[in-house]
Amino acid sequence: ELVTLRDAPMTSPWTGVGSAWAQPLPHQAELISRVVSTYPRGYLLADEVGLGKTVEAGMVLRELFTSGQAKKALLLVPASVMKQWQEELHEKMNLDVARFDKGSFVDRYDEPIPVDPNANPWSAFPIVLASSHLARRCDRRRQILDAGPWDVVLVDEAHHARRRGSKPTDTPNSLLALL
Repeated sequence: ELVTLRDAPMTSPWTGVGSAWAQPLPHQAELISRVVSTYPRGYLLADEVGLGKTVEAGMVLRELFTSGQAKKALLLVPASVMKQWQEELHEKMNLDVARFDKGSFVDRYDEPIPVDPNANPWSAFPIVLASSHLARRCDRRRQILDAGPWDVVLVDEAHHARRRGSKPTDTPNSLLALL
């Protein structure tokens, strides 16, 4: 019986969601269950404004990490909401994530987080939050791609990751390879 109790956090569904500081609404719980149970299948979350897509995504992320299914995640969001995402992940999901902002990684208090200068900085944290625009820059793209493989790639406002140009000879945004 003690072994069962010890192993419960790794085998029980909803370990991550149950230990988060926020609890999902019924429509969110249904979606979280579907996404987690079919991982690593990809999903597009498209709800009306205010229905809790950020909470859904955060709960899925927490569940995947808590259960051990995921160990590395890249979150690409518009620069204007990066801080909000970082705060919400902490306040509702009990997840502290590093945010790449103004050339360095910072915590939710905007304090720099030291990284090994000899290593790829994008590999230093299990969950990395960055601007979707910054990640498209050629000078950052290679580092981000080389830091993979990413178990989870979350793109807020994913239409920004679409292919640029419309000619058959145009190459797709290489970040799409992560999705």
